[in-house]
Amino acid sequence: MTKEEKTRLRGILTKGKYTVYTTLHHVSKSGMTRVISCKVATKAGEILTLDWFLQDLGLGKLSSKHDGLTVSGAGMDMGHHIVYGLSRALYSSDKLSQRWL
Repeated sequence: MTKEEKTRLRGILTKGKYTVYTTLHHVSKSGMTRVISCKVATKAGEILTLDWFLQDLGLGKLSSKHDGLTVSGAGMDMGHHIVYGLSRALYSSDKLSQRWL
């Protein structure tokens, strides 16, 4: 992710004021891989999908079959894991909140 993209994303996701909404689209048969989409509502009322940004941050890979980001792991809240990683990448702290849709 370029410096300009991080600056733009920081402008959209004001620290501590935004909730990132996560949606589970697919779970593999083994339960070890999930496809999760992340969205945020901007001040202007637009819905912004963050999946592409999250892929550039190395938090997962865009799924070719399902709408969202492919993440691996089990035993924890993977939606929270993604949003925490985004918050750490942008602000070096846990400042964004996460909710499941």
